[in-house]
Amino acid sequence: MTLLSEFPQQVIASHALIVAEVMSGERPSADVLLELAAELLVVDKLTVMAARQVRMIRDARDCWAAGYACYRSSADLWNQIPGDDDDRLTGHGRLLTRLIRSADERREFYSVTDRDRAVYNAQRDHGLPCALPE
Repeated sequence: MTLLSEFPQQVIASHALIVAEVMSGERPSADVLLELAAELLVVDKLTVMAARQVRMIRDARDCWAAGYACYRSSADLWNQIPGDDDDRLTGHGRLLTRLIRSADERREFYSVTDRDRAVYNAQRDHGLPCALPE
C-alpha cells in the first residue's frame, strides 16, 4: 500500500514539470509523453494489485480513490494549458480521461458498504431474494 500512496504523488509531480514546460512554450518529445503515459499505467496496475490484496471493500474503494485522485490531479494540470492542437497532447488527455472514468467506475463499484454486502450474503445464503443497493 505504501507504493500506492507514494508513487502517484511522483506521477503528479512529473506531470506538473511537463505542464510547466508546455506553458512556457516548450513542446515535450514523444518519448517524454510516452514515459508519462507509462507512469499513469503503472499507477493503474498498482491500484488493481492493491485492490485485489485487501480484505475489506472500503479498502479496495480507497485504493481506487487514490488512483482516481492521481488521474484527476494530473488532468487538472493539463487543463491549465490553453487550447492546443498538438495531437500528442490531445492523446495524452484522452488517456487521462479514460483512466479517470475507469477509476471512478471501479471506486463506485466498491461503494457498496460492508454492511450491504453482509446483508446480501445472509439473504443469499438463506435462499431469500437479494439485491445490492444501487
